[in-house]
Amino acid sequence: MNITIIGAGNGGLAFGATLIKQGMSVNLFDKFPTILVPIIENNNSVTLDQDGRKETLQFSSVTDNLEEAIRASKYIFVVTPAFAHKEIAAELAKCIKKDQVIILNPGRTGGALAVKKILEEKGKSGVVVAETETLLYACRKTNATDVCIYGVKDKVGVASLPANAINKIINDLSIYFPSLFPYPNVLFTSLNNIGAIFHPTPFLLNIGKIESKESFKYYHEGISPFIASFLEKLDEERLSIAKIFGVQLPAAKEWVEKSYGLTGNSLYDAIQSNLNYKDIFAPLDINSRYVLEDIPMSLVPLAELARVGSIETPYMNTIIDLASALYKRDFRKEGRSLEEMGLVESIESIQRLANNHFSII
Repeated sequence: MNITIIGAGNGGLAFGATLIKQGMSVNLFDKFPTILVPIIENNNSVTLDQDGRKETLQFSSVTDNLEEAIRASKYIFVVTPAFAHKEIAAELAKCIKKDQVIILNPGRTGGALAVKKILEEKGKSGVVVAETETLLYACRKTNATDVCIYGVKDKVGVASLPANAINKIINDLSIYFPSLFPYPNVLFTSLNNIGAIFHPTPFLLNIGKIESKESFKYYHEGISPFIASFLEKLDEERLSIAKIFGVQLPAAKEWVEKSYGLTGNSLYDAIQSNLNYKDIFAPLDINSRYVLEDIPMSLVPLAELARVGSIETPYMNTIIDLASALYKRDFRKEGRSLEEMGLVESIESIQRLANNHFSII
């Protein structure tokens, strides 16, 4: 079974290297040749640094030709910022076959819905689209051809459109990714988007340090007890949205505990106890995906779903509005709307859509 990775960033190289290490044939695609050239010049190879060991691993092909990259692959892993999903879906619709499966790693909020809608509109209704709730790895590229995996989550939920396709996906991939487990539908993955809680707020509340290029550990130094208490309130809003849609999810503290196998008395304690976070430094550029992805592709669609359920989200709205004011951009307008996700303003309709979306396979 061949797999294609779309995106040669942190997660893309981590996924690719992990699969190659297990004997898979993996193609790597990125639309930016400048990102690919160092890998191509390195004999299509990258170096994986994990658990104190380094290993050089070779992709079967490295290309900026999407049709070539996916031609022989059963699974297509999209490992890019969520703001790229719309463009990628439109390009995939030109060359994807109905027996190929797209997996967004992760989908953020509404990713699979938005991608599936585009494919439907372009006549590719038979294609299964799945999404994970979060990225499997805590990882960073250390240079153009090296990637370091600091930790692997113990559990990562995945769901699909249509919902009943998930068991086949799990059967095919669990041998390579034993952390994956099935969710009933994509409302679970979209609403269990912990990046919406952990990424934009600490970033914005530390933006002075980031703008001045100050080096600090994003989670262990950037999330103080004061900031963590705000995150807990933000998370309460997320859980209220999930509840109105009949989705039972863990709070952020419990999510950290389950994902990484640890315990803490509070969200702050759980984050500080997570040694997988200890070497992850904050971005040095204010134009980071922690804002440009996680505001429009996470918090905005969450707020959209809250509106359907008449849920008040003052903490969520504060962060969206703060980011919009600081960046002088209308993130609500740029973000994923109900229309973009193919949803209508009805809780029951959204639930039915998530469970019985599109063609049954």
